[in-house]
Parts: sequence; structure tokens; C-alpha cells
Amino acid sequence: MSHAYYWDGQLARKVEISGRLVEQLNGHTLIKKDLDSALTWIRRAEQLATEVRGIDESQYTHIKDREIGDSVKAFFVASLTFYGKCFTEADGITGDRPRYSPSRVREAHATRAMPKASQV
Repeated sequence: MSHAYYWDGQLARKVEISGRLVEQLNGHTLIKKDLDSALTWIRRAEQLATEVRGIDESQYTHIKDREIGDSVKAFFVASLTFYGKCFTEADGITGDRPRYSPSRVREAHATRAMPKASQV
């Protein structure tokens, strides 16, 4: 698939670039997409839960409608999965997915929240 790019109405010349900074930018882009997905799914879960419990009620509620409860759970798990990918290293992931986060968060994920596949 080829895209045409224009600048001031003129067809722009394409230049392929590569290297460490390109791979790092690719990694940052993937992390941003994953964080955007995590935020989208958690907001959807909150929206469904709020519809059932109302805005002013406690954060914790028993959802009696099984279908809505299952959907809230599915959206929460989807959000957690995409968020967790931002802190995970794995063979075969294309590009350089840097593990940027404050050191305390990175340490917590490495030791508690995200065990390596070999530890599971």
C-alpha cells in the first residue's frame, strides 16, 4: 500500500528513514495507542456501571443484570490488558517498545503485577 503526501498542493518526495530513533518513536507510538485503548475500555466500563448504579451512589455495587456485569468485567479486563502491555517485554514485538515509567511504577509492575511468562 502506498500513500501520496502533499505539501502546499505539491506532491512531496518520500524518504525512508531508519535507525534507533525511528525504532524508539515506533515504540512510543505503540505505547500511546495501547494507553488510548486502555482509557477507552475503562471509560466504557465506568459508563455501564454508572448507568446501573447512578452517579451519586457508592463506587462498589452489585450488578444484578448478568449481561451488564459481564460487559463491565470484559471492558475492565480489556483495559487492564492494554495497560499491562505498556510495561511488558516480549520476544517478537516489532520495534523498540521502551518501558518508560517512573521507577517506582516500573518496579511494582516488574515484581508484582506483571510476571514474565516463564514465571506463570
